[in-house]
Amino acid sequence: IRVETPVVPAVVSAGETVRAHVVFRPNRDAKGHWNNEVDELVFWVDPPVGWDVDRRYLTVPLPPQAVSEEPRKVELEVKTPEGFTGEATLPAYALYYVCEDVHGTCLYRRQDVDIVFRVTHAKRGKGNLRQQD
Repeated sequence: IRVETPVVPAVVSAGETVRAHVVFRPNRDAKGHWNNEVDELVFWVDPPVGWDVDRRYLTVPLPPQAVSEEPRKVELEVKTPEGFTGEATLPAYALYYVCEDVHGTCLYRRQDVDIVFRVTHAKRGKGNLRQQD
């Protein structure tokens, strides 16, 4: 499974909230696909001290068919700590059932996911806006 972790906005000011989009895609080169006969994809976030997330535990419902190849997505909001600057990694992991090839082995997998944030020092506000002529 390939994982993409875009965040919006890409750079956030300290103390502001950012939205993380985590997308899981089966590896088509390995003929990977989801096994939908057991449990849903589970996503667990473990924020560092000072970081707040709207949800630590997320799931993705299973489609009705036994196997599928669609991307699966979770979204969460993350509030950065006041006074933090630089790049930070929010550790998380996913648990899911996946199979390789048409008649390949199906496994229950844990995949670690790092969501990377870039935080600037200044918080945006009305005092920082410049009026256009």
